Amino acid sequence: MRKITNINNGWLFKKGAAEMTICGGERIDLPHTWNADDGADGGNDYFRGVCTYQKTLGNIDIGADEDVFIEFCGVSAMCDVYLNGKPVGKHKGGYSTFRFEITDYLSDENVLTVYVDNSPRRDVYPQRADFTFYGGIYRDVNIIVANKTHFELSYFGGDGVKITPNVNGDIEIECYVCGKDGYDVEYEIFSKDNALVASGASKVVAGEAKATLHIDDVHLW
Repeated sequence: MRKITNINNGWLFKKGAAEMTICGGERIDLPHTWNADDGADGGNDYFRGVCTYQKTLGNIDIGADEDVFIEFCGVSAMCDVYLNGKPVGKHKGGYSTFRFEITDYLSDENVLTVYVDNSPRRDVYPQRADFTFYGGIYRDVNIIVANKTHFELSYFGGDGVKITPNVNGDIEIECYVCGKDGYDVEYEIFSKDNALVASGASKVVAGEAKATLHIDDVHLW
């Protein structure tokens, strides 16, 4: 079970790398870019550098059997994330979802600080294009509360499940699981008419559960 809370509203924004104490600056809501004006005039002289986003989260109430994640659905083009002055994680790449677990960083009052950088970099692609490399947090940001035993939310920004179909009708399923080993993961595949066409189960071993299901008479496209 997951509880997802959107936190797009009520951020502070400041051009440049501000201190991690309450940074002041402009009050904004997400999605946001600092190149809305200078990046749209065709002059190719828009600001590319580090800017600061900050939000006070307050207390996040969780149970002893729950973990908390911060989810960013798109930040251009790289960022460093801090909670209460402590580094939570770094992400490079402006076009993918990523998450960090923040359970151990929480306190009664929580201040989230995100340094976003759209500077030209040799280790972040694309490096050349016919569009503006807008900087900012330009997609949703969410708080996710999940049971301690859950599909791995930090697995490349996905849902912890990898499905590989094969033309012979075999469906390979890989699940990445946080929590205790020994749990059964059950699988069911339904047709577009909601008919059950394949099912199975496997146990979690070393954080992974794998199975291969077969669908008879697959219709290839």
